[in-house]
Amino acid sequence: MTMRALIADDDPMSRRMLELVLGKLGYEGVTEINGQGALDRLTSADPPQLAILDWMMPQLDGLEVVRRVRARTGAPYIYMLLLTSRTQSADVVKGLEAGADDYILKPFNVNELQARLRAGERVLAAQRDLVAARESQRGLAGVDEATGAFGPGTLQPLLSRDLARARFERASMSIVMAALDAPADLPSGVRSEMLVAVSKRIRAMLRPCDALVRAGETNLCMLLPNTTGKEAASFAEHMRAASQAESVSTARGAMPTGCSFGIASTDGASLDAATLLKMATSALEQGRGGGRGQIVTSRPPPGAPTLGAHGPPPMPRGIRTLGATETGRGP
Repeated sequence: MTMRALIADDDPMSRRMLELVLGKLGYEGVTEINGQGALDRLTSADPPQLAILDWMMPQLDGLEVVRRVRARTGAPYIYMLLLTSRTQSADVVKGLEAGADDYILKPFNVNELQARLRAGERVLAAQRDLVAARESQRGLAGVDEATGAFGPGTLQPLLSRDLARARFERASMSIVMAALDAPADLPSGVRSEMLVAVSKRIRAMLRPCDALVRAGETNLCMLLPNTTGKEAASFAEHMRAASQAESVSTARGAMPTGCSFGIASTDGASLDAATLLKMATSALEQGRGGGRGQIVTSRPPPGAPTLGAHGPPPMPRGIRTLGATETGRGP
């Protein structure tokens, strides 16, 4: 099946050249002449999987289109290239931090464009494989009916599989453990109602390649492939806000919700599932000892073997990157 690629550029000559090149490379090109049209196309029910966005466009520039696409949760991943005449490293960093996967300079080189598009295909294929593996595991293993998450018995096998893939791809892998901030004397049924509400909010924020596992009576674990520790910490900030968003109606009346979080990431180290789980659990326990709404990040142990240079680029989470802190306190 021919892969569709969006070309968004207000310059007719540039747009036509890209359309001809993509056709020769075997892609089905679809075009837009401004940023708003590109955003509408990329947020439609059946968006192209690849996009080439001119940085400077009417209505919305390419950078803003990337930001808005990445801000969506639960949507299919789109590999986005920024087309730009900007050569300053600060501009390149700005584009990548907004969520662009790569960039290409104007006037573009056909061979360079082809190489970047093929790299995008590999990233998309890796994500599809991971999603398929997730669904296969879901069919074979128990799913927690209350939360819709994978059951506790799947945590170690799922994490081991993800870590094996991360080692092969020389990519980062992160997990986030979450514990409900609820009084210990609450009936288990009430705590379960609160966890169900929180898990629903968190599930809506996950990418298709992520996994949510119920890790205990009031604990959840998020498996985040292709995610660095810094990205996981930023994501945890958003999960904390979502977990505290509103009270939950329970048998005991309206109850405030919230979670504390422990984060563990490989960040270039070669770690096994048991080590990563121990790191995340330790970070969570440390956070819970400091009060409600804590976020604590655990670092790989000194002397851990490394993977060398990372391979495929990470899949952006679509959330802003916050300052790196070891511990954060909820409001």
